[in-house]
Order: sequence, then C-alpha cells, then structure tokens
Amino acid sequence: MRYSTLKTLCGSAALFGLLASSDAVLAQTRDLTIEATRPGANRPRPAPAQTLPVNVSLTPVGPSVLPIGSRLRLRVQSNNNGFGHLYIANASGKVVMLTENLPLRANRAVLLPRAGLVLRATPQTGDNVVYFLATRSRFPGFAGGGFSATPLDIQINAAQFEAQIATRLSDTPRNRWGSTKQTIRVTD
Repeated sequence: MRYSTLKTLCGSAALFGLLASSDAVLAQTRDLTIEATRPGANRPRPAPAQTLPVNVSLTPVGPSVLPIGSRLRLRVQSNNNGFGHLYIANASGKVVMLTENLPLRANRAVLLPRAGLVLRATPQTGDNVVYFLATRSRFPGFAGGGFSATPLDIQINAAQFEAQIATRLSDTPRNRWGSTKQTIRVTD
C-alpha cells in the first residue's frame, strides 16, 4: 500500500472516530426538552384539592302544604356536576320515580317536573316524602341506569325504597353522592 493511501485511510479513520464520538455525545443530548419562556413557569403544580362532598338542596316552589288539586314544582340543586334522581313516597304508600340520571351542572338550580309534566296534589291526603339524590356518576336506579324523565311507579313502599337506595349506594364513596328529603303535606 502506498504511503499516501495509508495516510488517507488513517486520516479518515481518525476523522470517523472523531465523528463517531461526536455522534455519541449528540445522541445523549438529542431529547426534546422543555424550557420556561417566562419566570415561574416551571413551578410544580399543587396537589389536587380533596374532592368536596356532594351537597344538595330540594325546595318546593311555593308552600309545602297543598290543598288537593294544587300544582307542585320543586327546585333541586347540587354543588357538583353530576346526575340528579327524584322520587316521591306518596301518602298512599306508593313510591314513584320522577326522574333518574338527570344531568346536573354545579350550583345551577333545576325546576322539576320538566315542561310537559304537572305534579298535582291528589287524594290521598297526608304526608308525601320527596327524595332527591345527586351522584357524580350515573346511578343504576330503577329505570335501567340511563336518563329517564318518564314517571315510573316502582312498586315498593318507602321503607323498601330507602333500603334499596342504601344497597345501591353501598359501594359508592360517601363524597360521590348526596341526598335530602322534603315532606309535602296534602290537605282537603
């Protein structure tokens, strides 16, 4: 081999070695990096706040003592986004679902029953208990787990209703639902 060819090969090998080591260095620094473009942008975020419990309200629009024939509207609200469920245990002993899995927005009142329906005080006189439940996720209630605004006689009494609700909520953490009840008296 001629000296000039050997010199060229050695020079190329040295240059290749230099490039190879440069590639190794570059390979270590080729990752994308994030840099702050304004002061304080890289501050760590605070830990998420603990989930607030679900607080609900249920109020009649008007008096809670009604003569037979009067209409009743109810205002329901939750402090969290989620789903609302409204039931009535009538004085006759029958429990009726008015709505289940009604979408709720935090701190926005909803009037029930919705347009097209009327809740009217009819005989039997006595105390009717209205139950309002709000959950953060859909509730496997009495109408199949989807949204329902069609009243449904669920054919159980108030004690059975309360026991079934407790059973259905037993696996749900307490901060993921809230409930309240209101007595509405129907008089002659």
